[in-house]
Amino acid sequence: MLTEKGAISIQAIVIFSFLSWISGNPTLVTASLTLIMLLLVDTAEFAISRHYVGKIRIERTIRKPKLQVGDDVEVVVRISNVKNFGTTCVIEDSIPPELALSSGSNMSVLSGRAIDPIEIEYRVEARQMGDCALGDVNMIMRDGLGLMTSMTTLNHRTKLEVYPRIKMPYPLLSPRIPVRTRSTSFGQRSVLELGRGSDFYGVRDYHPGDELKHVVWKAVARTPQHTLMTREYEAEKDQHFILAFHAKKSLLDGPVGHRKLDTLVEGIIAMVYAACSESVWLSVAFGSEVLPLATPGRGRDRQLANALASLHNIVPSNSFSLRKVVEAILLNTRRRSVIIFVTDCEYNNAGDLLALRPLIMSNRVVVVAMKTASLFQKPSHREAESCYELLLEREKTRLEQISQECWKMGITCHRCDASDLLNVLQSVCTFRGV
Repeated sequence: MLTEKGAISIQAIVIFSFLSWISGNPTLVTASLTLIMLLLVDTAEFAISRHYVGKIRIERTIRKPKLQVGDDVEVVVRISNVKNFGTTCVIEDSIPPELALSSGSNMSVLSGRAIDPIEIEYRVEARQMGDCALGDVNMIMRDGLGLMTSMTTLNHRTKLEVYPRIKMPYPLLSPRIPVRTRSTSFGQRSVLELGRGSDFYGVRDYHPGDELKHVVWKAVARTPQHTLMTREYEAEKDQHFILAFHAKKSLLDGPVGHRKLDTLVEGIIAMVYAACSESVWLSVAFGSEVLPLATPGRGRDRQLANALASLHNIVPSNSFSLRKVVEAILLNTRRRSVIIFVTDCEYNNAGDLLALRPLIMSNRVVVVAMKTASLFQKPSHREAESCYELLLEREKTRLEQISQECWKMGITCHRCDASDLLNVLQSVCTFRGV
């Protein structure tokens, strides 16, 4: 492909040669022939160099093909069988947006007639979970006179697996209600964990965060200062939690590495870590699948590795309906469960949440709605700022619609920024004394 400089130069040579032949001046004719020969030789060298590009061999070495978000890895690209005939080559190793160059350079310049193997060394940092690949190698060639340029892509991909961060949820998963003991027989004591359950234990003072439906109003009326009192229940020993989410494309909203999906998966992994430590059953439901990720009695490291492998490469799609998620939970759940349904506010009709109604009959359901606008910085431009304000108003309206639909079904609804999702999950999934 001719560059702008090349097109102008060829036009000038053609005009100069034409005028030289018309004038009949031997000196000018010789000069024009010399220019034409230089152009032909340069074109021949460029064509031969392009011919040998297809015979180049590429070897890419990655020290660690499995990473976590935030890790960096060294990449070495060895390019051999390079035959260059007077052209200048810029060799570039493509880096996907899920990775970022942390040190070194992914480019190299080859000039002259060098035929030695070329090595490109650099380091990349994983920015976003999922399967990604270091892409093809691009070679940009330019002839010696700078008249022509060509870009050739050499197909050579190397797969990388990037797993989400593991955020330790402690100490926020400590029990909100202190553990008490009661005597069973002489010389023996059994530990009793108090919380939400089916067996009534007693009445105690109301604490912030307790549900108002458990307030004992008759006991409040009997106290001199009308102190709020609430019922206390024994926690169920065999607790089963289900973290469900609607895997739709709007979960991909957000900058690289900080999408709603990334925050959600990191929160789920943290809950799996806590559930394994507390010997609690925990499953994850999305699409038409229900995956048991935490089972009491099994090794924590093994279950954590299984959770990372199952969730690191989720591909949301609008073909996954909320009804399919509910049907999968009903089909795979045999015991009473606490179901935490995580979603966002991107619903054309908030009435779609009515599909959760069949789960309410025999389970406790909680809805957590993530905000979208908090993922993006407020723009400084005046026109863009007005659009941002409209987005906030639209998001506020949709969140109110979601809360209203949850209220109609008697479901607790939490609204939060994507960055606060883990704190909300920790407040809902208090495994000790739920």
